[in-house]
Amino acid sequence: MLHALGIDQGPVFVVMAAAIGVLIDSLASIVPLGIGAKEGGQAGLFELLGAGAMAGLSLSLVSRIRILVIAALGLLVMFSVQTIDNLLLRLSRKRVLERNRHRVKASDGVEE
Repeated sequence: MLHALGIDQGPVFVVMAAAIGVLIDSLASIVPLGIGAKEGGQAGLFELLGAGAMAGLSLSLVSRIRILVIAALGLLVMFSVQTIDNLLLRLSRKRVLERNRHRVKASDGVEE
Protein backbone atom coordinates (compact mmCIF):
# COMPACT_ATOMS: atom_id res chain seq x y z
CA MET A 1 0.00 0.00 0.00
CA LEU A 2 2.92 2.34 0.68
CA HIS A 3 4.25 1.85 -2.83
CA ALA A 4 0.84 2.72 -4.28
CA LEU A 5 0.98 6.03 -2.39
CA GLY A 6 4.41 6.78 -3.85
CA ILE A 7 6.35 6.04 -0.66
CA ASP A 8 9.46 4.08 -1.56
CA GLN A 9 11.15 3.30 1.74
CA GLY A 10 13.11 0.31 2.92
CA PRO A 11 12.02 -2.56 5.13
CA VAL A 12 13.23 -0.75 8.27
CA PHE A 13 10.78 2.09 7.57
CA VAL A 14 7.94 -0.37 7.01
CA VAL A 15 8.64 -2.24 10.26
CA MET A 16 8.98 1.01 12.24
CA ALA A 17 5.80 2.48 10.74
CA ALA A 18 3.85 -0.72 11.39
CA ALA A 19 5.07 -1.17 14.96
CA ILE A 20 4.56 2.43 15.99
CA GLY A 21 1.30 2.53 14.00
CA VAL A 22 -0.10 -0.25 16.17
CA LEU A 23 0.82 1.75 19.24
CA ILE A 24 -0.86 4.84 17.78
CA ASP A 25 -4.00 2.81 17.02
CA SER A 26 -4.08 1.55 20.60
CA LEU A 27 -3.72 5.03 22.03
CA ALA A 28 -6.24 6.45 19.56
CA SER A 29 -8.88 4.04 20.84
CA ILE A 30 -9.45 6.43 23.73
CA VAL A 31 -11.26 8.69 21.26
CA PRO A 32 -14.49 7.18 19.83
CA LEU A 33 -13.43 5.22 16.72
CA GLY A 34 -10.06 6.95 16.97
CA ILE A 35 -11.33 9.56 14.53
CA GLY A 36 -8.73 12.25 14.10
CA ALA A 37 -6.31 10.79 16.60
CA LYS A 38 -5.25 7.95 14.33
CA GLU A 39 -4.86 10.24 11.34
CA GLY A 40 -2.90 12.83 13.30
CA GLY A 41 -0.69 10.19 14.86
CA GLN A 42 0.07 8.60 11.50
CA ALA A 43 0.82 12.00 9.94
CA GLY A 44 3.19 12.86 12.79
CA LEU A 45 4.87 9.47 12.63
CA PHE A 46 5.49 9.65 8.91
CA GLU A 47 6.80 13.20 9.23
CA LEU A 48 9.14 12.03 11.98
CA LEU A 49 10.35 9.12 9.84
CA GLY A 50 10.97 11.46 6.90
CA ALA A 51 8.19 10.37 4.54
CA GLY A 52 5.99 13.45 4.98
CA ALA A 53 2.83 14.11 6.92
CA MET A 54 0.60 13.86 3.84
CA ALA A 55 1.83 10.32 3.22
CA GLY A 56 0.85 9.30 6.76
CA LEU A 57 -2.54 10.97 6.48
CA SER A 58 -3.14 9.35 3.09
CA LEU A 59 -2.22 5.92 4.39
CA SER A 60 -4.53 6.34 7.37
CA LEU A 61 -7.45 7.45 5.20
CA VAL A 62 -6.90 4.61 2.71
CA SER A 63 -6.93 2.22 5.66
CA ARG A 64 -10.24 3.65 6.91
CA ILE A 65 -11.79 3.44 3.44
CA ARG A 66 -10.63 -0.17 3.12
CA ILE A 67 -12.30 -1.02 6.44
CA LEU A 68 -15.54 0.67 5.34
CA VAL A 69 -15.58 -1.24 2.04
CA ILE A 70 -15.03 -4.56 3.80
CA ALA A 71 -17.80 -3.74 6.30
CA ALA A 72 -20.17 -2.77 3.48
CA LEU A 73 -19.46 -6.03 1.66
CA GLY A 74 -20.10 -7.95 4.87
CA LEU A 75 -23.43 -6.18 5.37
CA LEU A 76 -24.38 -6.91 1.76
CA VAL A 77 -23.61 -10.61 2.18
CA MET A 78 -25.49 -10.73 5.49
CA PHE A 79 -28.52 -8.99 3.97
CA SER A 80 -28.48 -11.31 0.95
CA VAL A 81 -28.27 -14.45 3.07
CA GLN A 82 -31.06 -13.21 5.34
CA THR A 83 -33.30 -12.43 2.36
CA ILE A 84 -32.69 -15.81 0.74
CA ASP A 85 -33.32 -17.54 4.07
CA ASN A 86 -36.63 -15.69 4.51
CA LEU A 87 -37.74 -16.59 0.97
CA LEU A 88 -36.90 -20.26 1.48
CA LEU A 89 -38.74 -20.27 4.81
CA ARG A 90 -41.86 -18.80 3.18
CA LEU A 91 -41.75 -21.39 0.41
CA SER A 92 -41.35 -24.18 2.94
CA ARG A 93 -44.29 -22.95 5.01
CA LYS A 94 -46.43 -22.64 1.89
CA ARG A 95 -45.66 -26.26 0.91
CA VAL A 96 -46.49 -27.51 4.40
CA LEU A 97 -49.81 -25.66 4.38
CA GLU A 98 -50.69 -27.08 0.96
CA ARG A 99 -49.88 -30.64 2.13
CA ASN A 100 -52.02 -30.18 5.22
CA ARG A 101 -54.94 -28.91 3.10
CA HIS A 102 -54.70 -31.95 0.83
CA ARG A 103 -54.61 -34.28 3.85
CA VAL A 104 -57.65 -32.60 5.41
CA LYS A 105 -59.56 -32.80 2.13
CA ALA A 106 -58.58 -36.44 1.74
CA SER A 107 -59.58 -37.31 5.29
CA ASP A 108 -62.90 -35.42 4.89
CA GLY A 109 -63.67 -37.47 1.80
CA VAL A 110 -62.97 -40.76 3.59
CA GLU A 111 -65.13 -39.99 6.59
CA GLU A 112 -68.19 -39.15 4.55
